[in-house]
Amino acid sequence: MDDREQQRKIRHRLAVLRHAESWRLGCSELASVGELLRSYHDCVAGFAPETGFEEGPQAVAAGQVVCHGDIAPRNTVFGDGRATAFIDWGGIFVSTPMWDLAHAVWQFAPVCDDADRWLDGWPSPPDRSARIAVLVGGYRLSADRADELADMVVEVIAGCTRAVVRKIAAGIGAFVQMEREGILETLDSQHRAAEQQHTLVAQAAAAAGFAHTEE
Repeated sequence: MDDREQQRKIRHRLAVLRHAESWRLGCSELASVGELLRSYHDCVAGFAPETGFEEGPQAVAAGQVVCHGDIAPRNTVFGDGRATAFIDWGGIFVSTPMWDLAHAVWQFAPVCDDADRWLDGWPSPPDRSARIAVLVGGYRLSADRADELADMVVEVIAGCTRAVVRKIAAGIGAFVQMEREGILETLDSQHRAAEQQHTLVAQAAAAAGFAHTEE
């Protein structure tokens, strides 16, 4: 097998997905996202880098970790039916592990209304309860933290909106272009959806976590 054929086979096995394609992810793939994220958080627990961060706290406090900051289909590599890696680590910052998990729930459920452009190309509206349950189950979140997770999904979208507004104001070209394309309206719509779907998120997380205790 020549190098080009080997590379083609690797690209076939390993892929990242756009939101329009993430409907293809089944229970095992979604569960593996939660498992991989939990493994990362367990690995970096206690890690306190001395370098500064672009935003947020500049030191890791008790209960905090260095978060990836943008866990999403576009930043997750899948191979052989499992999440194998997270990519694009340019947005790392310090927060609680719940921030990363809530971001993943927002992006993979996804938390939005059924008319959102994220769902363009989906054959039918997502079964958000099922998708959240398997992802959170993979992460092994305890059931008594389900409401905290639902609260954090709302806060994550609000926090991302604030960050985007700051970068637009700073004149960063990519974000100025995103503003022209309607990113602020999209985030506002998704924030409202997170508030409306709060109970759904909490119930799905509780159902997934009933058999788990926080380690």
